[in-house]
Amino acid sequence: IIIIDPDNDCEISIEGSAFGTSGTITTNGLSPFTIEIRPVNDRIVEGSLHTCSVSYDFSTSTSSQYSGLTRSPDIYNINDNDTATYQFAVSSDSVTEGTGVGTTTVNVAVTTSFNTGGGSIPPVGSDALETAIQVPYTIGGASTATGGGTDYTITASPITIPTSGATQNIVVNVNRDSITEANETLILNLGVESGGSSGQQAAVTQGGTTPHTLTINDDDQ
Repeated sequence: IIIIDPDNDCEISIEGSAFGTSGTITTNGLSPFTIEIRPVNDRIVEGSLHTCSVSYDFSTSTSSQYSGLTRSPDIYNINDNDTATYQFAVSSDSVTEGTGVGTTTVNVAVTTSFNTGGGSIPPVGSDALETAIQVPYTIGGASTATGGGTDYTITASPITIPTSGATQNIVVNVNRDSITEANETLILNLGVESGGSSGQQAAVTQGGTTPHTLTINDDDQ
C-alpha cells in the first residue's frame, strides 16, 4: 500500500480515477500504475511561477519490498495564469463646496479587477491577491485646489488594497466657505503598487482609468 499525498497546489488521479487531494495504491510491486498530476486552478494571483509537491508514504505497506523505503517528494513548477488590475472607479467626479463651516466628504474609489480561472481545468475558490498591496497616489501639478486644510484634506498615501481586492476609498474632505471664487480641481494620479512577491507585482498592473479629476464647484455669490 502506498499513500500518495499532494500539497494544496495540485491534485492527483490514480489509474483514471477522479482527481482528488490524496490517493492510495495497492500493488504487488510488479504491475505498473499510472498517476496523473495537475495543478489546482485557483483564482489567487500569485505570480508567474510557483511549485507543488507530491509525497509518497510507504509506512503502512505490509510488503517487505517497501519496508523502510522512503522517497523524496516530487516537485512540479506551476505557471500562474491569474492577473489583476487596479484603477479609479471613474475618471472624474464633482462636488458642491457648500457654505458655512464644516466639510463635505467625497470618496474617490479605487477598484480591483481580476482575470482568473482561465484554462481547461475547472477553477476553484474566490478571486484574491496572494498578499495585500499598497497603492500610492500623488496630487497632479495642474490641480487648482489647495490642500493642507485650505480647500481640502485628504487620506494619506498609500492606500492598502486587501487580498480580497475590495474597493478602497481615497477620502477627500472639502472645506466649506463663503468666499466667491472660481471652481477648483483636484487631480489624483495612481502610482505603481508594492507588496507581495516580485511575481505577484508583475501580475498586478494599473488599469486605464487614471488620473481622476475631482471638480469642486463653488456655490457662493
